[in-house]
Amino acid sequence: MFVLALAAACQNNGDIGATGLQPDGSYIIVGTEFAFEPETIQIPVNEEAVIEFRNLGTVDHDLVIEEFDVATGSMRIGSKKTVRFTPTVLGEFELICSIPGHPDAGMTGTVVVVESPIQAVAQG
Repeated sequence: MFVLALAAACQNNGDIGATGLQPDGSYIIVGTEFAFEPETIQIPVNEEAVIEFRNLGTVDHDLVIEEFDVATGSMRIGSKKTVRFTPTVLGEFELICSIPGHPDAGMTGTVVVVESPIQAVAQG
């Protein structure tokens, strides 16, 4: 049953792409048991980041990026929520599902904040 549910969830992820980046500049991150897809996203510093989190798992999940005060709150199966924030510092930051036991089970990821291509050209 778990394998079938996970396979069904993965089939619905065709629109997220390998990086989660969408044509409009937003990101889609999908939560399943016990992983984020994609596991890592790269976002530009000093620009608003828009992330849609979709819980396609078989239990409740959430998405938390503590350094940027981002938290979706616990989300029921099949739900989605959009969060917005503007990172002001470069670096790598942990993305977790904060539901007890989920980070230990591997439900973690990384947000990499990089210089925006526009800023890099302006400085060059």
